[in-house]
Amino acid sequence: MFNNNPERAARDEEMWQWHKQALAAGQQRVLSRTMSGELYSYAKDEIGFRRNGPGNGVSTLGGLFVVTAVMAAFGILTTVMAVGVWSPDGEPAWGFLVLTLFSAAMVWWGLRCATSEIKAKKIREQRGVPTPSGAPL
Repeated sequence: MFNNNPERAARDEEMWQWHKQALAAGQQRVLSRTMSGELYSYAKDEIGFRRNGPGNGVSTLGGLFVVTAVMAAFGILTTVMAVGVWSPDGEPAWGFLVLTLFSAAMVWWGLRCATSEIKAKKIREQRGVPTPSGAPL
């Protein structure tokens, strides 16, 4: 969304300059928008999982849990199909194990992201840091 607010532009520029100084000092930081739309420089342990990437993605912890649960169910389904439980002749269909491995990787990724977000949320609450949004810079 286009915003032609000079005060916000000045705050953004101030935050951008602070962020560049922090990076020059060796800090690892991520520049992102907050849920209120302000620009903020997050420490690596405050950001959690990245919500803004290319294309559509998951932007909330609840959404991440849903996607992870769906992938876990898909992994179970493909495992059942691989061992031939639903096969008319009872023969295993080992090709489905590729999908099972993909599902397992996605569940691992989802749990890893959820863990980092839960830790980051606690840190943000302790430090009084605003929640990052999925909006682009």
